[in-house]
Amino acid sequence: MHTTFVKFSTTYLESITRKQIFFTAALVLPLMYFRIKKKRKKDDSKQLKRNISFTSAAMAMGSWPEEKNICDPIINIALVFPSIKECPTEERLVSDVIPVMLQYERCAGVPRGTAGKNNWSFHPSDIIDAKKLVRTIEIEGDDSLLYKVSSDHMNDDLRNGRDDLPWWEYLIIKNKGSGMSACILRMEHTIADGLSLVHLFEQFITFEDGKPVDSLIPKRMGKKFQIKQSKITLVRKTIKATINALTLPTSRFDDGVFFRRGTGPDMVYTGNRSPLIFPTIPLDFIKDLKNKSAVTVNDVFLACLSQALYDYCLHQKCAVLPKNGNDTQFRAFLPLAFPRSKDEIEDKSRTLSNKWVFISADMGIGYDNIFDRLAFVHKNMNKIKQSPLAYCTRQIQEIIGPKLPSKLRKQTVFDSFCRHSLVFSNVPGPDRQCIFAGKKIAGCQMLFNNLIPQVGILTYFGQVFMNMIIDPDVVVESQMIPIFYCRALCDLAKKYDVEIPEKVLEYSKE
Repeated sequence: MHTTFVKFSTTYLESITRKQIFFTAALVLPLMYFRIKKKRKKDDSKQLKRNISFTSAAMAMGSWPEEKNICDPIINIALVFPSIKECPTEERLVSDVIPVMLQYERCAGVPRGTAGKNNWSFHPSDIIDAKKLVRTIEIEGDDSLLYKVSSDHMNDDLRNGRDDLPWWEYLIIKNKGSGMSACILRMEHTIADGLSLVHLFEQFITFEDGKPVDSLIPKRMGKKFQIKQSKITLVRKTIKATINALTLPTSRFDDGVFFRRGTGPDMVYTGNRSPLIFPTIPLDFIKDLKNKSAVTVNDVFLACLSQALYDYCLHQKCAVLPKNGNDTQFRAFLPLAFPRSKDEIEDKSRTLSNKWVFISADMGIGYDNIFDRLAFVHKNMNKIKQSPLAYCTRQIQEIIGPKLPSKLRKQTVFDSFCRHSLVFSNVPGPDRQCIFAGKKIAGCQMLFNNLIPQVGILTYFGQVFMNMIIDPDVVVESQMIPIFYCRALCDLAKKYDVEIPEKVLEYSKE
């Protein structure tokens, strides 16, 4: 879970007519565009505590229906190191990293507020012992054991029984065996989203020569929400986007392909999750495919993953795909972040935040070849980019959300998620090797436990690090998915005459 969709519940919406939906949109739109913000007086602004967004507050209060027993939303950023000798120590984290983090309001405080009300803020914790924010575990094995242990601790409680410590910690996994070691920043999503965490890491990682890391966020990301259209077209699209956002919890369930077994309105969260690690792939290879096919990097990722899941389902003798063909509905929830201004980034009380929404995107899983699939994904993503859907969804969350009863809000989140097939997240990282707490970072993974399978991609040092968190009892023979993924990449490369990295080619033949 990354953020909450604050909309009306399924039961309520099923009784609403089309005219009523348009009437609701007509009421919501003025609130969205003529919202009156309360201004603080200059003379007492420092005395007022800044309330956090409703998205952050909702996660602090609990995002899911209590009876579903779903875990708290915790982001795990695993920095991987070649060996136990090259892994950061607790002492170095306590002296070099944690003091920097404690300068940020959200890292030094604990969220407090009244349940069901929009008055939540981060209250400074009592005197913090930095040593209590670090744990060390020793293991002995290969890389697979490292990721298994990482998964076992992926959702260790950060709220209770920690002496009122902030809701984050570092978990060091020292591997005495042949595998790599890791240092994992575990942080409640209430504190920050992926984009603001990137800005946080900029403060305490450096390049090998000791120079600070410049902004990791590509400049183009600040422009991706610009929509140049006529006012009439924009109004029409805004009304449509608002209706789509409001009715998403009642949209049709994704088709029950083999990959989605056990999902739907009666979905049960078992807590049984395991990371499926994909092979590390050169970023330049992905960029070459992107340039030759005239699409985006994300289009390549999504299309190849879609092809891999299609091939996986056929490998498992799925009956739905052959029957539905191109009309098969299989959607991903895409967390779409809003760029931060320079003032926000420099203000340590505002840098960390949750300024983003989930956008629903069909992955076109029913197409039987990678080329038609890529064309579908590219067209669909362009349509989303030219829509004000992200803006409308965020306004609905922040304006209507606080006014909804807690039970209704939580049910809406569940209704939205159980209709989708997976979550897909992609976060940029440094293009050069970096130093963290005195040690060279060899790789990284973004691990997140969710109600539905979650794909996490991090780019670092010219490489693509990718994983999928799954329920191994549902997604059986999951090791086939990365193989099919590499085969899809190879098919694209052959089509566009792009040289295939040896590792990708070898993996595709397994």
